Amino acid sequence: MRRARLGVLPGAILGVACGGHEATRLVGTAMDDAAADSSARLTLVLWPVTDSTFAGHLQVDAPVAIAGGASAWHGKEGLTIYNISADGDTTIWKSRLSGAEIGGVYEVTGGGHSGQGGTWRARLEDGPPPTPQTLRRHARMAWIPTLDAVWPAIVVALLLTSAVRWIRSAPEITIDPRTDAFEDHRVVGWLALFSAGQIVAIILALGRSTKFFDFIERGSWSSGAAIPGLHGLLVVEKLAFLVQLTAPAVGLYLIARRSRFAPRFWFAYFAIIGTYAAVDLGIGAWIEASVDSLLHADRSGDATRQTTHTTNLRAVLAALIWCSYWARSTRVRARFGQRALDEPPLSVPLATAATPGD
Repeated sequence: MRRARLGVLPGAILGVACGGHEATRLVGTAMDDAAADSSARLTLVLWPVTDSTFAGHLQVDAPVAIAGGASAWHGKEGLTIYNISADGDTTIWKSRLSGAEIGGVYEVTGGGHSGQGGTWRARLEDGPPPTPQTLRRHARMAWIPTLDAVWPAIVVALLLTSAVRWIRSAPEITIDPRTDAFEDHRVVGWLALFSAGQIVAIILALGRSTKFFDFIERGSWSSGAAIPGLHGLLVVEKLAFLVQLTAPAVGLYLIARRSRFAPRFWFAYFAIIGTYAAVDLGIGAWIEASVDSLLHADRSGDATRQTTHTTNLRAVLAALIWCSYWARSTRVRARFGQRALDEPPLSVPLATAATPGD
């Protein structure tokens, strides 16, 4: 018995760390009153948003074919679910029950299928029941930061701290002004193209900064109660955006000052951005699979997903190219005296140093 309990402990810890443990998943059937033999599978996923409302997603297979975002609340007549499908149909679902088994009638009140209606029922398959007590319990605990949002922020902070320490440890280079006068250390060629690209990147990032908190406004953050790993991914995404917004300006300043820190700074920057894009690809695929499993749907062909994957692949490729440039470019060495991964120069012992006249 003790071994069984110990075996469950790692899974419980992983579940808390990844989040997604507040979702209510109900599965059942829906029938259209206007069509015979129209029973269709119904999947309803809800998670608490406030002390009075749930958010979620409802999926009904053919022949009823209703799917889209949902919100739910408790009133005098029981549980009411408001659903808007992708094609614009608005459906109201009513249930006098709110425990492990719910069901009642539904009606399409707006859109191209207005007037369609029938009956439905669903049984709790996973998570807490959609009751007022569940909402109140969520409201009491809402002020506590979720573990799956805290630990990714700590990992990112440690990574950035390590990067700063490595950049600051760049060896000091003494540039002889007599030989430096003959070196071509201008910002030209690939270095000029790179600098211009970073200026454009800063402008584009400033344009996107107005949408920085959209993940809260659009309800994506609350979806983390149902989707494991989403809180952590959102935290890392916003921290990465802050780095992309501020770091290029610092790097351009280092280039202009011919700072010895510039090669390591840009190498570390692209290494971090490339790593983030690669991790986003992996974790994003896992979250997408979790969403499909949760909603009993296959959205692998979704255009937004394909765009995100393409963007991340481009970021990984760009990171590899520019990391290689800052580590191997002769232009970088000519301007800054060293490249990102160059070894510190060997010091010459005084006893063997050459003297004038030798």
